[in-house]
Amino acid sequence: MAALVLVDAIVDEIKPKLFRVTATAKPPHDEQRIYEIQAKSDRHAAMEGIQRLVDEIEMRKMKDNDHASTGSVLKH
Repeated sequence: MAALVLVDAIVDEIKPKLFRVTATAKPPHDEQRIYEIQAKSDRHAAMEGIQRLVDEIEMRKMKDNDHASTGSVLKH
């Protein structure tokens, strides 16, 4: 089961249909990204920015789990 990722978004309009979205994940993730997103509204831009950050967090978590399950060991 996937862990819940809570994300806030602040949206600023740069020009018509182009937005700067600051997406911030709540603990335990504590990450922030800034995206420039073309969208038909600020609400759509916010949803896209939130989804991008959630996808990044989930992909990294999957990658970390893959490394842990394979028992990768660095040799010197």
